[in-house]
Amino acid sequence: MPEQSGPLQYQPSDAGNIAFGVVYAILGLVFSYYTYRHKNKWAICLPTAAFASSIGFFCRTAIDTKDLNVGLFVVQNILIIATPSAFLAFNYMLYGRLITAIDPQFGASGSKSRMEKSRYSAIPPRIVSRVFIGSDITTFLIQVVAGSIMGSAGDEDESLANIGDKLFLVGVCAQGATYSLFTVLLTVALARLIVFLFVLDAVPLVLAIGIWAIFWPPILFERITTHVREGMYGYYMKDSNADLRTPSNESSRQSEFA
Repeated sequence: MPEQSGPLQYQPSDAGNIAFGVVYAILGLVFSYYTYRHKNKWAICLPTAAFASSIGFFCRTAIDTKDLNVGLFVVQNILIIATPSAFLAFNYMLYGRLITAIDPQFGASGSKSRMEKSRYSAIPPRIVSRVFIGSDITTFLIQVVAGSIMGSAGDEDESLANIGDKLFLVGVCAQGATYSLFTVLLTVALARLIVFLFVLDAVPLVLAIGIWAIFWPPILFERITTHVREGMYGYYMKDSNADLRTPSNESSRQSEFA
């Protein structure tokens, strides 16, 4: 296989790019349906990014590394590298809505302060999307600049292409680090929710019923009855009337409350 030159250093696969273009187009249609059906305007970034990815992959099929069209290369590069930021932005916006769903006390006072805290979140939920989307915009711009450098370098300036390639890698790594931090934040929120459910729900219930594993109520009632009878009379009466008050008959009386 002849060595490829230029910013890509390889000939894009038509079959692979068409396949992913179709997949993203289908996802864009599905996301558009849900966004429109449920009137979730805040989620418009998801179908938009899916369609942009689809267009980007379709554009790649027209790239010829031997006769590179710089404009087409930059457009497809921007479409493909920009969309992960939009996908992540959707997840960041979900975070605050997740906290609202699991924490009934969050926002219950009517406060709209961005710094309002939740017992489940390590940082105020209302600033999560702003902080992480801002970070993603920064890393996206780094990747756009890198793609532009790689495109303008072409075949003539290999050193400039390498600089663009390394700068692009820096942007991708920074974006990955940002999402890793968000993943930790989300994991902490879910862990606190699980702990809360166990501590305030499961544990009290186990304690409430666990005592019956040590003191089974019917046995306890029989012992109480025995001690009460012995305390009152010093012995069980032997006549026929007393037989009605034996522990076994007492159990039968208790069944009336079942």
